[in-house]
Amino acid sequence: MAVVSIVRYKPEGESLRRAIELCEGFAELKSHARVLIKPNVVIGDEKYRNFVKGVLTSVPVLEELIGLLREFGCQNITIGEGSITNEEMGLSTGTAFTLAGIGEMARRLGVNLIDFHQQGFVKIDLDGHQVEVAEAALEADFLINVPVLKTHVQTKVSLGLKNLKGTLSMTSRRIFHRYGVEKYIALLAGKLKPQLTVLDGLYTVNYGPVHYDYRELNLLVAGRDPLAVDVVGSSILGIPPERVEHLVIYASLQGRRPSLEGIEVRGEKISQVAIRAEWETTWLQNIINSFGIKGIRAQTPGPSLCSGCMVTVNNVLRKFGREYSGATFDNIEICTGREPRPFKDSRLVFLFGNCSLESNPEVEGAIKVKGCPLSFAACYEALKRHAIPL
Repeated sequence: MAVVSIVRYKPEGESLRRAIELCEGFAELKSHARVLIKPNVVIGDEKYRNFVKGVLTSVPVLEELIGLLREFGCQNITIGEGSITNEEMGLSTGTAFTLAGIGEMARRLGVNLIDFHQQGFVKIDLDGHQVEVAEAALEADFLINVPVLKTHVQTKVSLGLKNLKGTLSMTSRRIFHRYGVEKYIALLAGKLKPQLTVLDGLYTVNYGPVHYDYRELNLLVAGRDPLAVDVVGSSILGIPPERVEHLVIYASLQGRRPSLEGIEVRGEKISQVAIRAEWETTWLQNIINSFGIKGIRAQTPGPSLCSGCMVTVNNVLRKFGREYSGATFDNIEICTGREPRPFKDSRLVFLFGNCSLESNPEVEGAIKVKGCPLSFAACYEALKRHAIPL
């Protein structure tokens, strides 16, 4: 039977120690092991300074984990991540580590810190597609997955299995979204098997993976079985695990069900800590509306939209919104990703990215911006040139 612990976090206590002891998280650990800690440091630069709590793995959790590992006798400890990169917008793993406070912590504690994008990848086969996975993640003796307990606008939850996607190259992440991100998250999890998963639930966000509106939970969830931890985490968020596609697929590959049956929960009870989290949102339209702009609509992209293009379009609309705050436009529509189909009554349609162009070849007169991933400058200039306010 899989064991998962739920512990209330107290800054002055040893909450993580108790969580790991309850689930026997170090049972397979050897003092000489090459330990790799994979946090969730999805994105970061100065513009994202408000997106920390409930979005990025908390420094206190990582610091306590490193202390416990060293107490156990482990000396070869590395923190590794591959954040969203975009040279045009100044996004890198380094800037994300800095924003999260992990860079400073690693220097202070003398812990190795690596950027997967700089360390090299190994190609593996996933259902006939070659994807690049961080060599450090494949070679670690003891992989500790430390994601945030949060929702996701495409996959409902972003927990342990989803966090492993951060070991991929940016090119391979686009492959995931093109051929079915939930399926490939499950397939990757079958190749990368963390010996310990710790969900950082100090804070959480609705409408993740990145959102400024956080809430304090003060929870830690830990276990040696990746599926069991995610099932418990999803249940805490109030999202039935059997409705999370990548959990269903992963469970099926393991000959299991994404169910609380067969899981022993130690510590707090799920019923005592569960919340009702929200994941569905019209996030693109919300950005436009937040600036009081009228006459521009944008359908919510589906799971085909990769993180690279998601960040680009997000930033384009925010800059455009600041410049044209309160303006009224003449029935314009913006489409990005494979799923949206323009409304027939739209006077002017913008198709952002190769996925949108490929899905809408019949749209006459559309402003087409190619890119995989998209260029911020190209999208912004297209909007400035063609979307003239009334």
